[in-house]
Amino acid sequence: MQQFFLPFTTWYFRLQQTPDFLKSLQEYQTTSGNSGALRFLFYLLLAVFIFFVAWLIYRIALGSNLASRMTVFRAQSRQQLKDLAVKKLTALQATVEQMNVFFKMMGRNDDYNTVITDPVTFEDYLNAYSRVEKDKNKLNIAESLRNTFRFSFSNPDVPFASTHMLPVKQTVRVYLTRGFKRVDYLSIIARNDSNNFAILPPKRNGVWVKMGDLKEVEIRVFREKDSEYQFFCPIKWQSESVVPLIYLGHTNKLIKIFSRYFKRYQLELPCRIARVSEDNLKTTEPVKVMTKDISKGGVALLVPKELLISANDILEITFIDRKNFSTLYGRVIQYNLLDTPQQMILNVEFTGITEVERLLIERFIRQVLETKQQN
Repeated sequence: MQQFFLPFTTWYFRLQQTPDFLKSLQEYQTTSGNSGALRFLFYLLLAVFIFFVAWLIYRIALGSNLASRMTVFRAQSRQQLKDLAVKKLTALQATVEQMNVFFKMMGRNDDYNTVITDPVTFEDYLNAYSRVEKDKNKLNIAESLRNTFRFSFSNPDVPFASTHMLPVKQTVRVYLTRGFKRVDYLSIIARNDSNNFAILPPKRNGVWVKMGDLKEVEIRVFREKDSEYQFFCPIKWQSESVVPLIYLGHTNKLIKIFSRYFKRYQLELPCRIARVSEDNLKTTEPVKVMTKDISKGGVALLVPKELLISANDILEITFIDRKNFSTLYGRVIQYNLLDTPQQMILNVEFTGITEVERLLIERFIRQVLETKQQN
């Protein structure tokens, strides 16, 4: 038996010693080792992938639950804010129709308190609502909220935010500019609605003036216990009625005038003042007063408190011993009561003044100041 397998054993032993066999064995061992490493890496990556999928499913489930809870929380918070708004609207005596329009105007936003208390935010929401709402009755109800929230021009506790707040019969000063020519006149608010507002045109020789191709007007208005405001409005059209009203577009770009345009100089000058009508007719007897300061654009007057003069009154101011600009007209911007029981200060802005008169006033001021320095 051994003799039978001996040739085969000898052949296999010799085969193991051949270079080809050794090379094949080394390649097999190398391949076998690489396959083991690859299998290990494959199982490792599979485990990582399974872990990632499980973690992702957990996070999605957790996030969904959290989002659901956040949605419920937001809904509850929004409902609480809405309930609080209803209480405030009820306290302000808003009608059911006003409340319904108010919440429709708010849409998905929930800053109810800001809209109820801030006129600027209210006007923003109202403007956005007016662009999408076609029902005029609902628009009128939305407009009525302005009065319900007490966003009126006469309320000094709220800022003057839009020309929508201007009341009918409010006196304003209108500036018309065509080329290098600039004139101004006193007017009043004749109408005011959600789309536009109307002012009275100026008069010339007792006849209403047509605006022609004028595209824009500058308006200034003074609010008691606040300041003077300046804004520009586009002219939409002028009516063909007996009184050709000028219809203007609304604006919320209001400039609060904190300081005077021209520098004022502390000069005491004697002058006489008298209140006049829009047609420059005297309505009071001239009274002798003194200036507190003066500039090219206006003057501050020390006047007796018993004079019945208020803001927006027009004054005829006659400077004594001044020939070139002896008589000027001005509008009372504001008046300040002094500690003394006899006098108050009237801040007056010159109206209808020409550039030549401004030049003469400037020369006069310079002359007086130079005389004081020499003395």
